Amino acid sequence: MIGTVTGSAQASYLFGIGGLSQKSLKGNAIADMYKNANLTGSQAIINVTLKHRASNILVYSQIEYTASGTIIEFIDEE
Repeated sequence: MIGTVTGSAQASYLFGIGGLSQKSLKGNAIADMYKNANLTGSQAIINVTLKHRASNILVYSQIEYTASGTIIEFIDEE
């Protein structure tokens, strides 16, 4: 195990209009996580989890997804 990595994506909505779909937000959070990982060689990300957070104030709402995972590296021990 090398460490952990996170990525996030958020969108704002006014009267329920605007931003991305929830599916797109999830995909963008995962893509941001992989970008932040800077994987090399035989490294991989496992145990990926998504956290959802929503804030609502009258007609304005904001949704954020945070993806996190564990970076591991495969080594060849002979």
